[in-house]
Amino acid sequence: MNVTLVKLQASLHTARQARETAGKPWDTALAALKRGARAAADDDAPGLYRALSAATERNIAHQTKEDHMANNKHITSQRRAG
Repeated sequence: MNVTLVKLQASLHTARQARETAGKPWDTALAALKRGARAAADDDAPGLYRALSAATERNIAHQTKEDHMANNKHITSQRRAG
């Protein structure tokens, strides 16, 4: 294998690990925000959760196939651990 390709693959792997590490607190915060939005429906804010979910779905639609697969793998591992 070409040395340049090996270096690029190593850089890609490092970047994905960094993204994964940064994504864990983000996922936790987003889950808390969604729970809060659902609870807010009881306090006269019925459209808040729906608006938040729609924004999240739009962001997911812009992910690449690899990003989406990595995100699903992360979510699955969180569910197993939780």
